Amino acid sequence: MSSGGGGGLGAILANIVISAVMLAILWIPAVCLYPLTSVAGIATSLILMSILSRVLPPDGGDVVSLLSIIGGAIVIFKVFRIEMRLAESATFRMIRHAIRMVLLAIVAIPFVQLTMGATAPSTTTRYILAVILRPDVMWEFLLSPTNLGAWLAAVVALHVVIWHSARARRFWHGRLKWVGLK
Repeated sequence: MSSGGGGGLGAILANIVISAVMLAILWIPAVCLYPLTSVAGIATSLILMSILSRVLPPDGGDVVSLLSIIGGAIVIFKVFRIEMRLAESATFRMIRHAIRMVLLAIVAIPFVQLTMGATAPSTTTRYILAVILRPDVMWEFLLSPTNLGAWLAAVVALHVVIWHSARARRFWHGRLKWVGLK
């Protein structure tokens, strides 16, 4: 991805900012793409939040949250590098791809619903989380042949992009590189 500034420090900063913003916006698909890393980071944050809320004074709520997020981020950076080493194994890549596809197939349901005209109650993220936490709503949506067809098309498209598109992979890995994950 090229950026303005004619190169040098301006281009480097632009790539870092663009990549960080993209990862912040696409955090739900990123969690699905790197499940091992995500579980480790989220678990660390939750454990730290539990421990720190008992150790720090009660009025330190923001400090507890901040330290928990920082701890989770540190674990994400470390585990991501481990996951990249594990990805050198074809067996690991196949298992990870299967897990990715299951997670992305679940997340695809609310995206397809939004594309088909569903209205998000307050934010898109809240809508997505509300739908994926309700298996009965997802199942009801998939019972319609039209919805099922749209969902299957989305899942197949995701598989093709993830597994076969070198260009999309290079673009995504470029974003990860600029935020220090690769």
